[in-house]
Amino acid sequence: MYGFIVTTHYNNYETISKCLKLLFENIPSDSYVILYVNETKCPKVLNIANDFSILEIETENSNENEESNENEESSVYFDVVYIDNQDKNNGLTGTWNRGIDYLIDKGVKVITILGHDTFVNKSINKLLEKGLEAENKKKLEYYGPLFKNYKGKNDELWQDEIHYKKYLKDYFLIGSIFTFPVSVLKVNILYSKKNDIGKSNDEKSNDEKSNDDKSNDGITKMRNYYFDEERFPFGYNDIDWYNRFKKKGGKAVKVTDCIIDHKYERTWMAVDKNLKNFNKKSGTGSNGSNGSNGSNGSNGSNVSNESNGSNESTEFDTTNFFLKFKIEEMKFDWKNYIKLNKHYKNMNHIHSEKQAFIHYLTIGIHNKLRY
Repeated sequence: MYGFIVTTHYNNYETISKCLKLLFENIPSDSYVILYVNETKCPKVLNIANDFSILEIETENSNENEESNENEESSVYFDVVYIDNQDKNNGLTGTWNRGIDYLIDKGVKVITILGHDTFVNKSINKLLEKGLEAENKKKLEYYGPLFKNYKGKNDELWQDEIHYKKYLKDYFLIGSIFTFPVSVLKVNILYSKKNDIGKSNDEKSNDEKSNDDKSNDGITKMRNYYFDEERFPFGYNDIDWYNRFKKKGGKAVKVTDCIIDHKYERTWMAVDKNLKNFNKKSGTGSNGSNGSNGSNGSNGSNVSNESNGSNESTEFDTTNFFLKFKIEEMKFDWKNYIKLNKHYKNMNHIHSEKQAFIHYLTIGIHNKLRY
C-alpha cells in the first residue's frame, strides 16, 4: 500500500544507516522501500542491505510455495540499487523517477520520497494517512511535514515548526520528504519514452535484473518522467514539480501534526551542473547559494561535507536560485519590461531585476505584459 524512495550518495554510511533504521521502525508493515545509492565505494554502504536483516526485513524472493501464516507479522520489503555514474542516470531526480515506476509496479497507492538526511518518527504516519485519503478520493493534493527548528535557521520557514503560521500563501513542499498519492504523480507526469538507454547490471535492483526492463510479454517498458530529471537532476526539482502541479489545480498541503528532523547534509551540490553555473555567474564560488532539493531543501545553516571530510560551509538561498534560473531560461529583460509597461500600476516602484521578475510572475504574466 505504501512505498518509499530513499536516495543516498557517496560514502554517507552513518547518515543513511540512521535514516533507514528510523524509517523501518516507524512505517507500516507491508511497505516497500527502494534505496538508491549514487556512486559509493564505501564497503559498509555496499553491504547495507545485510545490516537490516536484524530488523527481519523480508526479501521479495521468499518461497511462494510456503503457506502463509495469518498470525505471522508482515515485514517491510527492501531493495537496493547501486548506481556507478549518477550523471548518466540524471542524479537525484533520476532515482526519484525510477523509484516511482518501481513502486507503481508493486501496486502501492502512496509514495513518499525522502533524502538520506531525513530522520522520521511515528508522525510520518500522518503524512501517509493523508496521502491514502487523497488517493482514494482522487484529491489533487500532495503532502509535506513541518521541520524541526534549530538555532540560526533563516530559510524555508514556511515548513518550520515554529514559523509556519506566518506564511499564509501557498509554497512548494521541500523535497527533503514529501508524500504523493499515485494518481497525483500520474496526473502531473511530464512525458514517457521507451527505455532505449538501458542500465548496466550494477545499476539494477534484484527485481530489475530478473525483468531486464521488460514486461512479461517481452515488450520494452516505457520510462516515465514525473520530475524533470534532464533539466534539474538535483536542485529545483521539487519547485518545478510544484509549479506544474499548481497549474493543474493541485495543492501543496502541510501536515502540521507531522514534525520531522532534517539535517541538511547535501553533498550532492558539488556535482549539480545548474548550481555550478549559477555560482560561477553570481560569483559565489563552488559553495555559494543554490536552490532547494531533496536530500533536499535549502536553508541558511552551515553544513559539513561528510563524504570528503571538508569543513567548508555552504549557504543556501532557494529564492534567488529560482529567480536567477528562470530569468536566464526566459531571457527576461527587466529594463525592457518596465519600458514597455511603464504606465501599468505600481511599475514606478520597481528598481531591480528581482523586483521586476517577481512582478511579472505574480501580475504581468496573467495580464500578458511583454518583456
